[in-house]
Amino acid sequence: MARFGPLALPRIADTPLRAHWLGCALCVTIALASQTVAAACGGPALLYAVLLGACLHTVAVAPDCAPGVQFCSRSLLRFAVVLLGTRVSLADAAAIPAAAYLWLALSVIATIAFAAWLGRRCGMEWQTGLVAGAAVGICGAAAAMTVSAVFDARRERPIPVGIIAALVTLLATLSALIYPLLARLMAWSELQASWLIGGTIHDMGQVFAAGAAISAHTATLAMTVKTLRIAMLVPVALTAANLGAAPGARRLRLPWFLVAYVLVAAAANSGAMPPALRSALDQLSQTGLLVAMAALGTTLSAGVLRTSGPRLVITILAATALLIVLVSSGSRLLHG
Repeated sequence: MARFGPLALPRIADTPLRAHWLGCALCVTIALASQTVAAACGGPALLYAVLLGACLHTVAVAPDCAPGVQFCSRSLLRFAVVLLGTRVSLADAAAIPAAAYLWLALSVIATIAFAAWLGRRCGMEWQTGLVAGAAVGICGAAAAMTVSAVFDARRERPIPVGIIAALVTLLATLSALIYPLLARLMAWSELQASWLIGGTIHDMGQVFAAGAAISAHTATLAMTVKTLRIAMLVPVALTAANLGAAPGARRLRLPWFLVAYVLVAAAANSGAMPPALRSALDQLSQTGLLVAMAALGTTLSAGVLRTSGPRLVITILAATALLIVLVSSGSRLLHG
């Protein structure tokens, strides 16, 4: 009877392609698992992706996996950010009075600046506080990943984007449950409810869920307000890129993926992009962000959680409280 020796498989890292595929497969598997858990148990898949990724930290840092994980957390992330431009709706944004939009923009800027300052006071780098502020002020995990991506990838201390994204996603989920109850208790009008929901909840999905729990019209108005915040992603990220430039470097930097984001948003709002294609690209963006989030989750370790976790909780909660106060005080501007 013939006997066979061990099957000789080529090493993963023999070629550039094989150097990436195992880490990419790990991140895709985590993303699929997070979607399965979300469908079965409810809750945001992004949060589950971070938690599952953190559980596989020791696997992700293995030499065969690390290149692919890094690809997903950087290159794939930037590609997904580009496709986020399909979510910007200028027609919906035009329905909000200019004074209200200006107040909302100032509220977002104040929130981000406050988070950067508070993060520094708490012993973190100002870049970490700024990323946390962008997550609170603009669009949650997507903003955190976008703004962190514009900073120099050669930083000695990486920004704990996974923790930031997990915290704001959890906070947004809790807000989506609380806001509809508050709307009934406080007898908010649909306009008031949509302004507060769209102006303060971090993630788009939770904005829609909170608005829909009140009425379909509230959900539509809340998504419109949220669109105004998303429109600030490019100027904030561009400002962060220039603030984070090395001393003596050219100050004006236009990261390629932000330029591409603007072009995609322009195409989506010009009427040149068919609705079916716009929907497909939006879904592709969400899938890419989920895989990137899984990759970022694998960077979390006990040491990172111990050193950054409590300070980020304080920063994010304080920034969220400030945003709620500022947005609430501007609700009277909705009537023009």
